[in-house]
Amino acid sequence: MFGRDFTERGVALRRDSGEGKVEVIEAGGRYAAGMVDSKIEGAHYYYFKLAEKPKAETVDISVEYFDAAEGTVTLSYDGAQGGFMKCPEIQLTGGHTWNLIVFRIPDGKWTGGCNGADFRIGNAPAGFAIGAVAVRAV
Repeated sequence: MFGRDFTERGVALRRDSGEGKVEVIEAGGRYAAGMVDSKIEGAHYYYFKLAEKPKAETVDISVEYFDAAEGTVTLSYDGAQGGFMKCPEIQLTGGHTWNLIVFRIPDGKWTGGCNGADFRIGNAPAGFAIGAVAVRAV
């Protein structure tokens, strides 16, 4: 789980991206990172920067998230073909449950190509929260 500085196992979450402000919130009975202010209508993006570039070309990004409302969320990453390479969308049901999803990234570049970050999660509906993120070389 993210600490007060929003850093966990070498993955740092940007608190204020210009597209939204992230703070510690309560979601589903526990603390998590949640969007509290979106500066751009409809833009709710969580930006992440890796402390170190992974040694392997392929990585898994695990995201533990709270599903508070119906909608979709996408993970975009800095890939070999440019920034904002998209993974398949997460379909949210609004079930008010904690869930875990793993994205396999076969071609990560990790040079800050997503507005200075290595990957981002968005466009999240209200109430969406992130409990933990981990990146593991495959």
